Parts: sequence; structure tokens; C-alpha cells
Amino acid sequence: MSNLENLSALQKNPSLLIPPQLKKTSPRPEKIDTAILKIELGRLDDEYYPELSVIIFERDRGKNVEPSAATDGWDSTLESRKRHAIALQSMSPTDYPLISVIASECFREGVLIESYIQTSALRNKQVGRSFFENLEYLLQIMGYKYIFGSHNPENIGFFRKIGRYTTDQLISDFLKANQFPPTLYTNPSPGIVGVKFLDPELEKSCVKPEFLRVK
Repeated sequence: MSNLENLSALQKNPSLLIPPQLKKTSPRPEKIDTAILKIELGRLDDEYYPELSVIIFERDRGKNVEPSAATDGWDSTLESRKRHAIALQSMSPTDYPLISVIASECFREGVLIESYIQTSALRNKQVGRSFFENLEYLLQIMGYKYIFGSHNPENIGFFRKIGRYTTDQLISDFLKANQFPPTLYTNPSPGIVGVKFLDPELEKSCVKPEFLRVK
């Protein structure tokens, strides 16, 4: 743990991202593994590689593993990232993708969760909550003070339950004056922006009193 200084260091130790609940619910926990992805983000004139880009998967699930039966858009995205990992020779066709996460450092003390996807087979098993509890613990060790990301009406309820605030619950003047990401006080992008504070004192400064969860 002492070697974890930032997201790039976590990228070099991706097994730390495996949520404890995933191993508890898996019939073959010893087969759960991780692979580093190299996914380019941004527009053509402003491309970049995020500091953290990892896929968590189960090795050797079966011959030519296909997505789960009731494949939705997120499962299809996971399959696309599996193909990317196969091209990098870090996964094989018999492996089964479980979770993918992409994150970037933002304004030094913050982390933007660019993408979190888990297979539909893991829903209602508390794996998502376990993943973020573990990730937040690691980020706190590294000195980060908040994480944020864009959500939709279908999943914002889950993120509120694990402690995220929406932009209407934040003190925009304080955020702007202290050079927080503009997304947190202007909300220009589609979707619902949610932020989780990893520093209780910062949380007290940023959140409107009527919405504050910490004392």
C-alpha cells in the first residue's frame, strides 16, 4: 500500500481493485484476474490516455464465452473491452469480463470516474457497492479528496445511496472560487453529475447545510 502514490501507481497494481464481494459471490474466486487496458479518450484534437483503465474478469469460464443471455448495452461494451484486451494479449476468448473501470486525475486532488461497467450477471449482489467502497479507501490512502462522474436517471439512486451528492446540493460559489472542475458547478454535460467527498472537512465546505450527511 505504501507504494500507492496516485492512479498511475494503482494501474500497476490492478488486483487491488478486485472488490471483496466479487470473490465472495464467485464460485471460482481463484480465477478472478485483472488486465490493464489502453483506451484512448477525448476528441480527435484532444486525445489522452486515462491514468487508470482496467478490466476485471474470470479466467477460463468456458469455450468461446459469449455475453450473458440477456445482453444489454453495458454487456456489449464489456465485450468490446474484452476484445481490446485480447488484442493486447492480456485476455483470451475463454475469459469472461466482469467489471471495467476507467478513471482520470482531475485538478490534482480529484478523480473523475470516466466509466464503471459491470456485467448484468452481477446486479443485486452488492458487488458495485463493494467495488466503490474499496476504491474510495485506496484513493483516500493516496490523498485524493473527492471523486465524481456522470450518471443517468436509472443509476443515480444507487450512487446517492453510496454517498454521492448531485450538483444542486453543492455550494457553487465555493467550488468556483476554489478552482474545482467546472462540471461540478455548471453541469454543462449531459447526464447527472454526482460527487463523493473523501475528506469530511472538504465535504462540510462544499455541500449546502440542508443536504450535508457528515456532522
